[in-house]
Amino acid sequence: MARGRRFERRQILQVANAECAADQDRRRLGEGNLQLAEVIRGLVEAGYTGDFDVELIGQEIEPSQYDDVLKSSLEFFERVLTPA
Repeated sequence: MARGRRFERRQILQVANAECAADQDRRRLGEGNLQLAEVIRGLVEAGYTGDFDVELIGQEIEPSQYDDVLKSSLEFFERVLTPA
């Protein structure tokens, strides 16, 4: 690394929803039993400014149209992060 050169530290958090924490069969964000909205709000309120990586795998997700799943994920984040 060149002397004096600074690199920005990257942050990324992988998020997914499921019926239970050990379940590998994911659900669309907000449709599982995990308290994902509260966790994300808490992280952002605590100062998290990194990216979110949405894990879109599982029996419910895979047969879906990819555009629909992406739209659903975006709408979830808009609902969760828009001030009331």
